Amino acid sequence: MFLDQLARHLTGLDLVVGETALVYDPDAASTLLVESFPSNPDEIVVLTSTGGPAPSGLHGYGTPTFQVLGRAEYDPAVSWDLCMAVYDAIHGKGLFFLPDGMKVIGITAVQPMPAYIGQDDNDRPRHTHNYMAEIRQPTLHRV
Repeated sequence: MFLDQLARHLTGLDLVVGETALVYDPDAASTLLVESFPSNPDEIVVLTSTGGPAPSGLHGYGTPTFQVLGRAEYDPAVSWDLCMAVYDAIHGKGLFFLPDGMKVIGITAVQPMPAYIGQDDNDRPRHTHNYMAEIRQPTLHRV
């Protein structure tokens, strides 16, 4: 899964916002999550698939889109900073491999900055930022 591998890649970059280290571990409590919104901890980053455009029937590339959500305990500046830590790490990054060997041609943000989307049910501020990636994705009929 692309987002699982991207989360592993981000963990390897040792991103830290304030006192929160962004760490992905699907088998333990984490601060970097994939399509999961736990009630704790307060400060998290969640990667969520948003689909993407239709793939080519001929060429072995895919263009997944995804959203980064930052949530903070009480300060909207922290949820902004969580999103921006991911932005600084991946916007404009290209020609690299994810841990499973998937080749990433490039990742770009589709907005110039995170957008505030309000508070969750526990009054914690949230920001989101949307991205598009191009990945090598050959299939039996696409090379």
